[in-house]
Amino acid sequence: MPHFRKLILFLLWNLAAGFIFLAPHQLVRTQEAFGVVALLLLCAIAAYGFLFRVLRPQRTAASRPWFLWAFGFHLIFWAEMVMEAGLFTMLDFHNTDANDVYFMAFWLALGVWLLGGWWWLKRRGSRNAQ
Repeated sequence: MPHFRKLILFLLWNLAAGFIFLAPHQLVRTQEAFGVVALLLLCAIAAYGFLFRVLRPQRTAASRPWFLWAFGFHLIFWAEMVMEAGLFTMLDFHNTDANDVYFMAFWLALGVWLLGGWWWLKRRGSRNAQ
């Protein structure tokens, strides 16, 4: 049962991260600073922080890679959100060829993390355990 509870909390943590990723796009699109989406964004940030504290692994090397690997995905997607919702809007890069290089770099970073992030974290964790 404890593993099922951790799995549910992990899924809720990722759901909150996904909402934190999507909400700023909606806020920029509607130009609504203090609406329902902004309130939901604040609630998602609070839920993410709470679940981060609950799910934070022990300091053992074996329990950390899955958590850090997922956290790495969150950071990559949030960096993309800041670029797209903030910088691209200010520079008016939407629907232009100017952002193609950025998106190629984003997908490359995501692919590198998908394929090599787990291996790197496991290797780093086993090195720290010695």
